[in-house]
Amino acid sequence: MRTLDESYAPAVCNFYNKNYDWLSAWEPNLSKHFLSIPAMEKFMKAEFKNMLLETSLRYWFSLKTSPNIPIGSVNFQGIKKGVFKSCQIGYKIDRDFSGEGLTTEAVRCAISHLFTDEKLHRIEALIATDNLISIKVIENLGFSKEGIKRECVNINGNWKNCFQYSLLNGEL
Repeated sequence: MRTLDESYAPAVCNFYNKNYDWLSAWEPNLSKHFLSIPAMEKFMKAEFKNMLLETSLRYWFSLKTSPNIPIGSVNFQGIKKGVFKSCQIGYKIDRDFSGEGLTTEAVRCAISHLFTDEKLHRIEALIATDNLISIKVIENLGFSKEGIKRECVNINGNWKNCFQYSLLNGEL
């Protein structure tokens, strides 16, 4: 698991293109324009800048046998320091590897890093109420369901209700 710079844009584009139909059901604003190499390079440069500013962080993970081919990512956005020490988490995996426990393993590792090294106190997850696979991952990690946020995200032109979950440092 590691952060990637824009030199990996072709590999990340391959990941998104291969999984476009699978991911677009859950990802807001996923468009084919985003999946060009120049657009991906620009996006990855912006992500790297945000990582340096400590406002977001994305880890990509791969199989040990194919370390240069990303099969999923775990991202943290809205990182707040000071009195909040919190962020939101998101994650995705290649459809071919879904259900093998790799997402749960990657998310657990990434969360452990944020709690230990970044000293965050709280990680939040917003998950569409019909995204059963993602709900299973987050619940297996011990996140607590706090409630429902009504129509909080627009995915493919449809407003979705989301469950709100949280995990506090020490609960993983």
